[in-house]
Amino acid sequence: MTERVDLDAQELWQSQGDGDAVISLDDIRSRARRLEQAVSIRNLLEYVAAAVVVAAFGIRMWWESSAVVRVSGVMVIAATLFVTYQLRRRGTATQLPAELGVKHAVDFHRGQLERQRDLVQDVWRWYLLPFMPGLVGLQIGLAVSGQAPVANVTVQIAVICVGFVAVHGLNRRAARRLQHRIDRLIDHT
Repeated sequence: MTERVDLDAQELWQSQGDGDAVISLDDIRSRARRLEQAVSIRNLLEYVAAAVVVAAFGIRMWWESSAVVRVSGVMVIAATLFVTYQLRRRGTATQLPAELGVKHAVDFHRGQLERQRDLVQDVWRWYLLPFMPGLVGLQIGLAVSGQAPVANVTVQIAVICVGFVAVHGLNRRAARRLQHRIDRLIDHT
C-alpha cells in the first residue's frame, strides 16, 4: 500500500507543469471584482467616519468658547475633508472593462493593485499628517482653556502619536501584501 501511495505522489509530482500557469480571464475578472468590492467597502467606511468627524467637530466647535480649540476643530474638519477628497481622487477602484482580453485585463488589474499599494504606502503624508496640527492644537487648546489638565493633554498627544504610528504600520503592511499580489500576478502572466 505504501508503495502505491509513493507512486501516486510521484506521478502527481511528475505530471505537474513547471509552475508557470497562465492566469485565466475568469480568474482575473474575479480578482478584479474582489478588489473593487474591498476598496468600495473601505471607502464607504472612511466616508461614514468622515461624516461623523465633521458632524461631531462641527457641533462641538459651534458651542466652544476657546478660540484655540475652535480653530483646531476647524483644522480637524479641514483635514477630514482633504483626506476624503484624496481618498476619492486617489483611492477609488475602477471596474474592469468587460471587453478586455486576458493581457489587457491583467495589465488593468495590476494597475489597480499598484494604485491601491501606492495609496496605502503613502498614508502618512496624505492621511495622517493633515490631522496632526488640528489634533495637537486641540489638546493644547483644552489645556490652555483649563478644560483638561496638562497631564491628560500630554497623554492624549502621546496616544495620538502611537495611534498614528500604528495606522502607518498597518498600511505599510497592507502595501507589502498588495505588492505580493502584484508580484504573483506578474509571475502568472
